Amino acid sequence: DDDDEEEEEDVYQRWILLPMVNDTSLQSSDLGGKLSNGLNRVRTLQSKLSSSSNENGDVVFLGMDSPELPLHEISHALQISSQKAHLCPANDGGYGMLCVPSHAPCPTIFEHVQWSTHLTAVSQLKALTDCGVEVSLGKLMFDIDEMEDVRGLAGRLCNVRNGVLDGDERKEGGVLERCTPGAMASSSLKDGDGNMCLYTWDALMKLSIILKQEGENEDGQDRQFFILNDKAFASC
Repeated sequence: DDDDEEEEEDVYQRWILLPMVNDTSLQSSDLGGKLSNGLNRVRTLQSKLSSSSNENGDVVFLGMDSPELPLHEISHALQISSQKAHLCPANDGGYGMLCVPSHAPCPTIFEHVQWSTHLTAVSQLKALTDCGVEVSLGKLMFDIDEMEDVRGLAGRLCNVRNGVLDGDERKEGGVLERCTPGAMASSSLKDGDGNMCLYTWDALMKLSIILKQEGENEDGQDRQFFILNDKAFASC
């Protein structure tokens, strides 16, 4: 409704985006240490910004290799962050987003997490709950690490642009797939073009991974179709 839309817009306007760059603020060589340093860095900045509307100090970590992460998922995470953390698991066992509430202790919430394994998300959940932090689970994300991941991404985006919204290519047997209602939800792309990153789409088009074709729909009307260019992967 209108109230929900206004609340979501208000959340967007209160965001402060800080990239985790490789500078003196990220001293550790391990991911857990980097996340801890990043969290402390942001919380320090928030404490200095006394006029900031994000007074609770809630912080969202976004995986840059999860381009299908929808804005409304981030907004929802921030809206509930005063009570709990919010984690979006990834199809490879990691996670694409983590919203950390202000009461989550740092660095304890990142200790004993099994990084870069199929148990990363599960061990992160355990680390949070062991610290007394309640966690909600969001949509299943797709990490883009290998060429096959790019192929899958391009195929899902083509389905969205072509109006084929039921072509979920998620493989069975994901580490959280059978135990998490949130993770069982459809890919975020099924919500429509509004969740599609136009920069990602533009890059795939420029690399000729996605091709545009002219054709006709079932009513005989001219329309554009988008297809996956398998030749683009032939030399990979």
